[in-house]
Amino acid sequence: MSDAPSSAPRTLRILSAVLAVALPCVLFAAAAVWAEGFRDAATEREDRNAGRVMNGKVLENGVVRTIEHRMRQNEPEVVVLGNSLSNTNVHVPLLAKRLGIPARKIQKFSIPNSIGATWYVILKNRIYANGHRPRMVILLSDMQSALAVTPRTEAAVVNLTVHFNEREPVVDRKLGTQNFFLNRLRENREKLRDKALKLSRNVAVDLLYWRAPSGEFRGRTTAALERAFDQSRTDIRLHNNVIPTFSMGGELNPFDPSLLPLPKDSFIPELTTMVAKNGGIPIYLRPPMSPLLPEGAGDVVMPGIDEKVRRLVENKGGKYIDVRQLDMQAGHFYNVDHMNPEGARRFTEAVAMLAKQVQAEMQGRAAWKRRSAPKEIELFTEIELQDGALVHLDHRVDHQPKRVTPPRGSERPFERRRNDIGFWEAGGLGFMSDVDTMEQSRFAARCSPLRVLEDGVELPHSNATCEEMFRLQEGRICHTRERLFFTSSDGTSPFENGRNYTYSLDPDRRCEGGSWLYPGDQFRSRFDGERLTEFSRGGRTLRIEAHDFGPKDSAAKLTVRLRVNGTVRVEETFVPSKAGGAIEIPVRPMVAPAARDVILTVSNESRNFVLVTSAVLSERAAE
Repeated sequence: MSDAPSSAPRTLRILSAVLAVALPCVLFAAAAVWAEGFRDAATEREDRNAGRVMNGKVLENGVVRTIEHRMRQNEPEVVVLGNSLSNTNVHVPLLAKRLGIPARKIQKFSIPNSIGATWYVILKNRIYANGHRPRMVILLSDMQSALAVTPRTEAAVVNLTVHFNEREPVVDRKLGTQNFFLNRLRENREKLRDKALKLSRNVAVDLLYWRAPSGEFRGRTTAALERAFDQSRTDIRLHNNVIPTFSMGGELNPFDPSLLPLPKDSFIPELTTMVAKNGGIPIYLRPPMSPLLPEGAGDVVMPGIDEKVRRLVENKGGKYIDVRQLDMQAGHFYNVDHMNPEGARRFTEAVAMLAKQVQAEMQGRAAWKRRSAPKEIELFTEIELQDGALVHLDHRVDHQPKRVTPPRGSERPFERRRNDIGFWEAGGLGFMSDVDTMEQSRFAARCSPLRVLEDGVELPHSNATCEEMFRLQEGRICHTRERLFFTSSDGTSPFENGRNYTYSLDPDRRCEGGSWLYPGDQFRSRFDGERLTEFSRGGRTLRIEAHDFGPKDSAAKLTVRLRVNGTVRVEETFVPSKAGGAIEIPVRPMVAPAARDVILTVSNESRNFVLVTSAVLSERAAE
């Protein structure tokens, strides 16, 4: 028998060493492949519909053919491009009405989770390459998506590449060599963590409640917990200083702000230059988000980036407007970033006003000379662009008499609703509810003039949605057609805190972008003399919009007077309900640009409540 050592132990040692290294690598690679391939229901749906979803709809003909068809059929003057925010936040018919063009002349192309690269290739290959030259291109999205150059999901990659030509040198240069496998792996890591947390939560509830692991109860447990933890039932303010959160709903993915490129390295320079060279005005809009969004979450970019974008865009012939300063309520949003129809109306009114101001600034461009709009001065303008920023204006309107008489019955006791909510029956004042006034006010604002007083002091938050009032309380008021609800200023029970609650009319008569005229009321206001110098043809027409909020068996009657340097140029009486809510009055002789003392007086000679929503002095001759 040979005494030579066997080779088996040596081979076994080598094999063990190889397996010790290789097996973890194989397992890690397998886990990575599985994690990269993970798709939840939302992602699977997104992947399945990639290249076919626009404006929140799945298109049988695909996005490419649909865009080209709509451009060819309508030759729009305004194109709206962006991610899902542009779909929910812009009300196209209202925007068209305010800009004075047919609705078909505004085309909106909203691509979910799209970024600057997507908008660039759509403009380049679907619009300009086919000979279309819209006068204005509105790019609406969060700043993170406008700066990002790399798609985050497989569907977003498809949504981008379907618009490619054979050669895309700008895209190739900006994106470089991308490893989409690693991008998806990073993205799915968050989804898997979320799924694991929900699974552990559901199993714990199953064991505690059903005394059994998931099984047949899984669907019922999941549905119940989703309802319990729904955002609408959560007071996010409690987490402001604890958990920086970001809503993943509504097809928006957050980007790490520290990894975003500088504005000069994004697609913003190429987009702006391309639109301007084709005779259009590029307008970038950064929309507001819900007040419930915690500080430090959401559309976050590095310090100074916002100003760099503004300078870059304006240097290349465009306009960047940060609309986050527009006052919005929590009740204007579906979630923390996407607006509901009420919010969209309010936002669109602001966008239309801002777009008209940009149009006036850039009147000299060739694309605008074909439709050079007459200059106008709006008496009740509430927002304005100043040095590229949106600012709220406080226009002074003097009313006579200044004091108001409390409505009949305002001293009667209020009644109890659940959660210590107090209310009065609206009675004969339901016609001025927030819902009704919102339909008529300039910025879709809730403008009921009823105010609730706590020991004679007005509660701080009038005109809230009822949902917001029930959730947040703290002195909020909601006026429906049936009832006037309120909560105490400090959250205590109005039935037990010993304070006196009554309701009255707003002594300021304010409605954003307008003014109330109570029965027998009159207001007086002055047109800005500095703005008159912008006129080249003089003020030829006075246009008044007013809405009668009285009973159907009576009609309000208004008397309008316009004094110029002490001389009456206009004196007209009209019935808003018979005039369709608006009247145009010729001004003779016209108001010269040098005029400095131009005063408008409107008197309500009836027992009805009237909301004046617009007073405009225009160069355009009355029809």
